[in-house]
Amino acid sequence: MDTITDQHGQAHSNGTDLVHHLGLAGLTVLPIPDVDNITDVFKQVEHHHAQLINGSSTQETLIYRNTTAAHVDALTAHIHAVRTKGYVDHLDVLRSRTDDSDSIAALDTARTQAHAKYLDALTFLNDSDPRAALCATSKYHDAINRGKYPGLRTFFRDGLLFLKMSSLVAKSAQSSLHHAMIGWAAHMHLRLIYWGEATHQRVGQNHPPEQKQATFTLQPLLRGNEAHFPTVVIEEGSNQFILHREKDWWFSNSLPPDQPEGDVKIVVLVKVDRPAKSITIELWDRHHPQLASQTVTITPHLEESLSVDESLDDSSWVVEGAPLVIPFERVFLRPPKQDQDGETDFVMAEPAFVTMARECWQLDRMGVY
Repeated sequence: MDTITDQHGQAHSNGTDLVHHLGLAGLTVLPIPDVDNITDVFKQVEHHHAQLINGSSTQETLIYRNTTAAHVDALTAHIHAVRTKGYVDHLDVLRSRTDDSDSIAALDTARTQAHAKYLDALTFLNDSDPRAALCATSKYHDAINRGKYPGLRTFFRDGLLFLKMSSLVAKSAQSSLHHAMIGWAAHMHLRLIYWGEATHQRVGQNHPPEQKQATFTLQPLLRGNEAHFPTVVIEEGSNQFILHREKDWWFSNSLPPDQPEGDVKIVVLVKVDRPAKSITIELWDRHHPQLASQTVTITPHLEESLSVDESLDDSSWVVEGAPLVIPFERVFLRPPKQDQDGETDFVMAEPAFVTMARECWQLDRMGVY
């Protein structure tokens, strides 16, 4: 297993050591249910999310020890089955609302294909009663569709499964950044391929399976295939220890065989502190994986009330460390062409961070998690 380091620079290389350090960071680690009872995870997620909403817990990530690839496969199969069934149901609703024969024929074809995928997904479930087994999963995803949950992101390494319950407030901050980067590329008439919560698996063969879902990833068009990791990864959350573990994973596990440098060049961490109404953005470069290349913080003025409301304007925020600069070459894997389409580094200035903060805390004031 690869070696990772904690915030104090101490190295550890197995799941047992990592559990210990998670405990030192104040994080609870739970035993993983049996593979046949994997839907219990969703019941725990629902219960824990309610605690996040009412403030009785601040740990946004459920962490399970003794996790195997079979656990991850079972969890993925349940999620896939429910999502596919949800798509089938959606097609049925659309069909019931149209009288156009061509539309009905197209919807029937799509439903037949989707239902076949749903049945295929069910074959991966080992439960004696698949319908009952899917009940808890369906309840969870119905809640997602109603906007109650923003969804889960999975992170599997060293026998540990991390299930992060993404906050819509934190995702708002992350969205400000990734939309700015996409706009930057479009302004230069360049294209970035971007993925939401796509799953990436550890590269190489001489190690146990590991996988990670990012909040958001970007890569240039020339890397538009499954053989490569992205060049830029954006992760959001509220716990710095977990965010740094995620950063370490991207740098450690995107090393293609026989290549001196890994695919992921830049990891941007967006940490949202809801009680303090502050946002911290850390820029990490593979060239310096133990020290952030740049840090930007956004906080309210001390004299402003921390119960942020609509009266807070642009002057209510203190931004330190701006502008955030991401080198062109680290994203597009080539030097900028100075005489063509104004190719320059990505620069996010102070006003953009003020807008980011204002939009985040307006969501928070509305009671959105």
